[in-house]
Amino acid sequence: MPVGVVALMSFDEHSLTALVALALLLAVLMLWRDLALPAGRPSVWAAGVTSGVLLTSTGMNGPPLVLSLHGARLPAQRFRATLQAVFCSRDAVAVAAFAVLGQLHAVIWAAAIGGVVGLPLGWAIGDRIFERLSPERFRSIVLGGLLLTALVALGNVAISG
Repeated sequence: MPVGVVALMSFDEHSLTALVALALLLAVLMLWRDLALPAGRPSVWAAGVTSGVLLTSTGMNGPPLVLSLHGARLPAQRFRATLQAVFCSRDAVAVAAFAVLGQLHAVIWAAAIGGVVGLPLGWAIGDRIFERLSPERFRSIVLGGLLLTALVALGNVAISG
């Protein structure tokens, strides 16, 4: 995460958005081709480090974690629960890091408070939805979500470029 904070403070928004778009497109391509990171500690550590850098520099830490969990072939509910647990714990650390560095602005406060308030409801709704998903439907939703996010990021790069 500290590397991501340095990147956030060193690079312009356009470059960081382009990085997010490229990372997302890579994740979409890998998932679409059903390429998975090998299961095991090295992949988990690589995904964790990459995710931490992306979280504090771009706010987009999901793709490396999605690829890592895809490689583990977890069922939909466990996949989602693992992502949520990681996101919640990392977001708390990121907010603390921004506080220490004096980077807490109104937008970050609003996002943090909104996340805390919405967490229980979102988790409950998500559990109900994901317990009913077939593995094929779950894969389509993950792939579609990553693709949509990549397209939005590319659109933002095009608009700001």
